[in-house]
Amino acid sequence: MPTRMVPSKASTSWVLALLTVLTTAATACFQIDGFECGSDDACTRDGTAGRCEPEGVCAYPSDACPSQWRYSPNAGTLADACVPEAEAGGTEPFVSSSSESSSESSSGNSQTNSVTGEAPPPTCPGCQSYLSDDRTFFVCATATTWFDARDACSDCGLELASVRSDVDNQALRERVPATVQLWLGLSDTEIEGDWRWEDDAALEFEAWAKGEPSMLAEDDCAVLVNSGEWFAKRCELPNPYACATP
Repeated sequence: MPTRMVPSKASTSWVLALLTVLTTAATACFQIDGFECGSDDACTRDGTAGRCEPEGVCAYPSDACPSQWRYSPNAGTLADACVPEAEAGGTEPFVSSSSESSSESSSGNSQTNSVTGEAPPPTCPGCQSYLSDDRTFFVCATATTWFDARDACSDCGLELASVRSDVDNQALRERVPATVQLWLGLSDTEIEGDWRWEDDAALEFEAWAKGEPSMLAEDDCAVLVNSGEWFAKRCELPNPYACATP
């Protein structure tokens, strides 16, 4: 009768360990750059320098795209899609913190034009400005907490944006990508349930989504989404933000 070989416990353990190593290695090969990124440094792939888009995913140079940039193959629903081109007039739908506008210094806000004697339009590093009625909004791509966003606006001589009309709301909504939430200067951090603008503007216009603002005690700060609706969120979450002139 032929002798049947029975694997020992030691050999079985060795095989299982080898399979675990191979599985881990194979999984790593398919994780090209991860679905989320926090900075451009996280978007280097196979020696190619990419950039972290406001949606929180990487994009890489592509001559086939009008914008010259294509989302990563691992970017979920945006995978392999072309990054949108700049809108008419040369303004980006959502400014990157590494854009040209970031080289402007807020120190220029206090200087006057030597010819006209008038102060130049306000600037804010890393933010793109838009005019709505008689106010200027600044959409800032850096994701930060609501409190840090408030301080960043203040450093530019601005306020976290108040939305005083549907015109204001639409002007900001059009600059917010579908996957982005934008901090507004609206909160009930002082008194629970008492929502107020940081610049003390009257809360005459509201665009809360159905069921909002949230009744959860930790949801104290308002964000604007692409639909134009407002949601109450935890102030400690990182989001891009909007500043505005008074």
